[in-house]
Order: sequence, then structure tokens, then C-alpha cells
Amino acid sequence: MTKPSKPLEAKGCGCGLTIVVVAIAYVLAKFFHVPGGVAFGIGVGVAVLGVVAYYVNEFKAQKILDHEYEQTKQLQPAAKEEDRDEVPCPYCGETILRVAKKCKHCQSMLEL
Repeated sequence: MTKPSKPLEAKGCGCGLTIVVVAIAYVLAKFFHVPGGVAFGIGVGVAVLGVVAYYVNEFKAQKILDHEYEQTKQLQPAAKEEDRDEVPCPYCGETILRVAKKCKHCQSMLEL
């Protein structure tokens, strides 16, 4: 069992942060007549708070994932080497599972 990480969908590129800063600055300047520099500063401040909240949430989520992984690992018995049905690959000699259809080392297709 491998340790889980965040799903790819949960990782961002930072585009949302830029959009938030621009949107807040635009709304403040256009509708509330706040000077451009001040509006931009407020937008950056709100974005920084958003980034801090994001990383706090990430930290909590990773702690939960780590905790669940440790609990699952303790409940499952460790796999023993003799439990696996392995044979050497007829082409490269590396150890592979007997039921393998393709060698993970040399990529050779195996006959069943």
C-alpha cells in the first residue's frame, strides 16, 4: 500500500489568485470609487488571506490523509515475500508476478 497524496484535481496553478486580485480591484475601483492603487492593495491583501487559508486547509487535509493511511496500514497485515507468486521473466530474468502479461522491466509480452 502506498502513501496517498492529493488528487490531481486539488492542485492548482495560481490562476484563480490572479483573477481574484483583478476582480476585487476592479469592483472596488469601478463601483465604490476607491483609488486604483488602494483597490489593488486591498485585492492583494484579500488574495494573501486566501492563500493562507488554502495552505492551512492543505496542511489539515494532509494530516487527515496521513492519519487514515497509518490506521489502514496498522489494520492490514504486512504482505510477506513468500505470499507473492513470482517467477523470473524468460527474457530479462527479473522477478515478475506469475500472472503478469507483460514484464514491467523489459516490457516483453509474456505467454500465458
